[in-house]
Amino acid sequence: MTVDIGLFLPYLGDATSTQNLAEAARFAEETGLDTLWTGDNLSMGATPIIDATLTLATAAAVTERIELGLGVLLPALRGTEWAAKQIGGLQHLSGNRLLLGVGLGGGDEFDALGITGRGRRTDRFLTDLPSLLAGEAPLKLAPAVPVPPIWIGGSSMAALRRTARFGDGWLADLITPVEVREHRETLRELAAEHGRPAPAVAAVVAGEVLAGEKSREDALHRFADLFGFRPADIRDRFITGSAAEVAGEIAEFAEAGAEKIAFISGGDWRATCASLGEIRALLR
Repeated sequence: MTVDIGLFLPYLGDATSTQNLAEAARFAEETGLDTLWTGDNLSMGATPIIDATLTLATAAAVTERIELGLGVLLPALRGTEWAAKQIGGLQHLSGNRLLLGVGLGGGDEFDALGITGRGRRTDRFLTDLPSLLAGEAPLKLAPAVPVPPIWIGGSSMAALRRTARFGDGWLADLITPVEVREHRETLRELAAEHGRPAPAVAAVVAGEVLAGEKSREDALHRFADLFGFRPADIRDRFITGSAAEVAGEIAEFAEAGAEKIAFISGGDWRATCASLGEIRALLR
């Protein structure tokens, strides 16, 4: 059983993180993780965040091997051509290490900008992206780069249909192993309607690797406070415990068919990264 294990980079609002993004990216690669991820929003409540493409450009500049994942880019906030330009730049700067997660987003930021038709704008981006990255007419973006693997985010049926139509994989947010199994079958059936192979599945997993006498309940509330959840809403989708216990939980995702784990934590980032490196070794 092999599963790729990645970690979301620390947000500026993560008070337990003492290293900057470049140091964090170098440490993750040294630890042996497979992927570094970052999200994409204009704002996230009281938590300050840096633009996703700039975050990954920083990581690309100081690493050589580790994959770089957008989990997920919101192209409807940008417009097709500008988003494609940013993606092409990241592919070029990283040596084609980009994993392109794409989602619709929602909430106040779209309302504040007066943007409507998120689904239509996102589908146009996914349709036009290959020709734009190839530098084809009428708009010649340079340098030309290969299309990165596309991972579609979202839990609705519309998101699954979008995955079947456009995606190499589905980036499933805060999902359970049981749901991974169920949705893999749905994705296989939907993809067959388009004559496409079944998309892979990557699971975004929220949790914390605990040391000593740290409280599981404290870890849950720490995560919920940082990312704006109600603890009760994510209690059954939040994994905590020792490195061995978390490894067992991740193994369940792999057995259910998840090929990648994108771990996100509200705990000490560097400690989490080191623990995930140990977990990755346990599962190889």
